Amino acid sequence: MKQIPAFASIFVLIIALINILACHWEQDSSFDIPSIESYRDIPGITEEEITAIEALISKNRSFSFVSMFTTESFLLSDDTYSGFIPGFCRLLSDLFGIPFVHEVRDWTDLKDGIDNGTFDFTGEFTPTPERRREYLMTSPIAQRLLVAVSYGDAVFLQTSNDLNALVLGFLDGTVNSASIKNSYPNLLFEEYYVEGFEEAIESLESGIIDVFITDSVDIVMFTDYPFVKFSYVTPLVYTPVSLATARKELEPIISAVTKYITAGGINKLMELYSEGSLQYTQFLLY
Repeated sequence: MKQIPAFASIFVLIIALINILACHWEQDSSFDIPSIESYRDIPGITEEEITAIEALISKNRSFSFVSMFTTESFLLSDDTYSGFIPGFCRLLSDLFGIPFVHEVRDWTDLKDGIDNGTFDFTGEFTPTPERRREYLMTSPIAQRLLVAVSYGDAVFLQTSNDLNALVLGFLDGTVNSASIKNSYPNLLFEEYYVEGFEEAIESLESGIIDVFITDSVDIVMFTDYPFVKFSYVTPLVYTPVSLATARKELEPIISAVTKYITAGGINKLMELYSEGSLQYTQFLLY
């Protein structure tokens, strides 16, 4: 693993992620995506789906899209949000002709709100067979990397084997522990779950956990802690995220977006992701 101090690492990590994730994403140019101006133009969409989407739009003034505060969704000085997620919401609003209103919540409120139907959509869930039994989910809209967060010199992370026998912290309700186990099947570690990033920091400071494993986009939550260090988990562990909802009646939206991605819309999402990452690096510099 490559371990670097928090403040210095933010800029370097974002630049690296732009390059790494762009290379990792599979591209598809099988359709002229810029020619799609509406969900009605999406290749493969059926008349039944169009009728169902029209019915949804007629009953709703907008759809809510909830995310966390991350490098994909960060607050500017004018109190507006910038990054990949706001750009993705604008894309969805254009495609469906109805506002997808972006809201930011912490992890617990986000997951509870999706589960109980308070929020319509999120882009924070990694698709797994278990999750797909509970949520309606598209093909991945983005790929993230996992990073290991440590505190001061409490641990030294040079290789993946250095995670062995440690207490690893994870956000409750995420699947990052399974991602680590799938990538490093020989690792043995104790799992400790926290409700949010404040608890993660407190657990690191107190020594309850040795390392906190989280998505790379979450590094923004640690900028006020100069003794925090980030480490790339190598070989790199990717965690995809999908557009997801728990509301069954929104299935036509999920189906349409999946067909958009399959037809080549992944290229547009890559473009939005690169633009959003550049916006965050500019935000850091200014």
